[in-house]
Amino acid sequence: MLSNIIFRTRVKLVPTYALLSRIRLNSSANVLESAEGVIQHIMIAYSEPNLTPEEIQFGARREDRLREFSEIWRAELDAMQTPVR
Repeated sequence: MLSNIIFRTRVKLVPTYALLSRIRLNSSANVLESAEGVIQHIMIAYSEPNLTPEEIQFGARREDRLREFSEIWRAELDAMQTPVR
């Protein structure tokens, strides 16, 4: 039973690692580092028990790795679209 759960979890994460590989090919070290932090956070969260609604609400006030990643990636995309003079 446990091995089946582990297998299903790994199968769900394969697209995530594929996306990380694409980021690794196309993005700066800052974007990659942030993306890896998000993946690590997801892996840790996956292995922990489900949160209560109160814990989710409290957690929303803490650091938001996905927001941090989005801001770093947005800045890189904006810089790539700025015309060179």
